[in-house]
Amino acid sequence: MGRFPRLKVSPVLLLTLAGVASAEDCCAKLKALYSSKTYYPNTYTYGAANGAGLLPILGNTLQNDFPYWANQGIAAPSCVFIAKSTQDVSNAVKILHQHRCEYAIRSGGHNPIPEWSNTYGGVLLSTSDINDVTYNSAGNTVTFGAGCKWKHVYDKLDPLGVGTMGGRDNTVGTGGFLLGGGISYYSNSRGWTADHITAYEVVYANGTIGTITASNYPDLFTAMKGAGSSFAIVTRFTQTTFQQRTYNAGFVFYPPGSIPKVLNALYNYSVDGAIAHPESHIIPAFTSVGPDLVVTDITLGAFCFFYPTSLAGTQETEVFKPFTKEIPFLYSTKRNRNGLNSISGEIAGYSAPGKRQSFTNMAIVLDSPEILKDLWDAYQTVTEPYRLCISGYTASFIFYPLTSTFVSQGTAAGKKNSMGLEDTPAGQAGQTIMIISINLTWLLKSQDVLAAECVGKAFARLRQIAKQRGVYHPFKYMNYANGTQDVLGGYGAVSGDRLRQVKLEVDPTNDFGTLVKGRYKVPGV
Repeated sequence: MGRFPRLKVSPVLLLTLAGVASAEDCCAKLKALYSSKTYYPNTYTYGAANGAGLLPILGNTLQNDFPYWANQGIAAPSCVFIAKSTQDVSNAVKILHQHRCEYAIRSGGHNPIPEWSNTYGGVLLSTSDINDVTYNSAGNTVTFGAGCKWKHVYDKLDPLGVGTMGGRDNTVGTGGFLLGGGISYYSNSRGWTADHITAYEVVYANGTIGTITASNYPDLFTAMKGAGSSFAIVTRFTQTTFQQRTYNAGFVFYPPGSIPKVLNALYNYSVDGAIAHPESHIIPAFTSVGPDLVVTDITLGAFCFFYPTSLAGTQETEVFKPFTKEIPFLYSTKRNRNGLNSISGEIAGYSAPGKRQSFTNMAIVLDSPEILKDLWDAYQTVTEPYRLCISGYTASFIFYPLTSTFVSQGTAAGKKNSMGLEDTPAGQAGQTIMIISINLTWLLKSQDVLAAECVGKAFARLRQIAKQRGVYHPFKYMNYANGTQDVLGGYGAVSGDRLRQVKLEVDPTNDFGTLVKGRYKVPGV
């Protein structure tokens, strides 16, 4: 059992836990003490921090400055506190903790779940301005603020020929991504991005500042990897780096007629190719667009391929030949690139902010090529009526293979994380589980219920097929879950027991379960 920074609970505080102050009271106290960092509605800085009143910003260059990727992120906090340092966060949290005020924490603002990183009526604590990046060449690590988006980190490392495990879309924030586990271009060979964190700089529930590492708080260090925001507010991450060579990456777009062959190639890659060639990486997506966006109905395969070395001319690596040499495609952006901002910026350009978004996911154990085709056919059947009536409908049906090689990196060299996959089929040599995700984009708030119904019915049918086949897996990837799914329950009983013990030690007043907005909370007192 690791040692924890045990937080003391005073008798006075225990007596007042039931009494929660209004956010207005906390806003007034924050404004009185930190006037230059606290902003009320109807001020420019409040609107800019909250996203209210801003026109959708299109294009990868500017969208890094958009406070929320999805319009559901825009809410109505009573005030916004903009922290520029860990000490600022500590100062604010001491007031919020003492007076029991509800608040939300915003770092990158990419998660589309309503009130994940904003609040109606509470205090919005923004860490987005804690965005410094420091590279330590002697220690082969990079330290960056929780307000960084991955573009900020890659901006620092790319010119140096250095890489790190990070987001595949460079407009994604580092904070939520890492707390949810994080999948990188190098994950097949290196595991979850969170597995490569060496230190967290944090603010605990009572405002105390601390640093969490594997040596000083081993159980808490493990819990932080994949279990979300139940333990502390992270203000800075430190993680390992490596030499970033010229690599080959890009998208290949397939017509509808090629999709059956692509699905078959994807199955073979997931159970064989990705295990034999863990240095490779694929993001397999099938995208459908509504009739109000295009003249003709469009359903495309859009696969992103990544290989960590350069290729000459039209040369292709063996593991990707079944996709690019044997199946007809429409267009390819595959080329040699330098710096992770290149491919992660291309991905970002396909999904600009300013719309309504949702993610939902489930997992299966791969047992035959037919399962992918059966799930794809069922998905199309269920969602087609909604495609025709939801304004701005763009849906991506996405697969993410998690091989045993991927999962084993989470326990290599004595490492641990919270996901618990090592005790499932995904942790058995030669096995692969497949995350299946739907990312739905639409335009109108009035169609939120219809959009949720579309995705809900689709996954009800997909789960039914998977359970009938005996291949359903309880794991759900936190970063692609929809806010109502039982993510932590999918980590298994052993992980759940460990997380609850850590939670009771580090957050005895359960601030992160009762005061802090978000989802997937470890149960507390």
